Amino acid sequence: MRPPRFAHASVPLAAPSASADAGGPSPIAWLAARRGVPVSRNLTLLATAAFCLSFGTAAQNAVGNNFQVETLGMTAADRGLMEGGRELPGLLLAFISALAAAVPLPLLAAAMLAMMAIQYF
Repeated sequence: MRPPRFAHASVPLAAPSASADAGGPSPIAWLAARRGVPVSRNLTLLATAAFCLSFGTAAQNAVGNNFQVETLGMTAADRGLMEGGRELPGLLLAFISALAAAVPLPLLAAAMLAMMAIQYF
């Protein structure tokens, strides 16, 4: 069984250039090597996925806002009503969680059992 290979063992500490060959270190591997952090393929994939997810979310938000205003002709009040309806369940969940924390567990369990029984009828 061979020991795991980390990028910092073979990555040069010179900054990556634009004309680097395809076999050169990725920018993530280069930065991690400079800091002495071992980089695996999984860490590189995780960092890439996090970047792509953030970029996609930002693009979707920008396109969605423009679509609502320019194509659908929504005003700020319309968008506020739409956002309020979407955020209301999360706000209610915070209040329900606080209420559940204040109620004794046997009473909470009985209430949940009663709700479950009502759903079966």
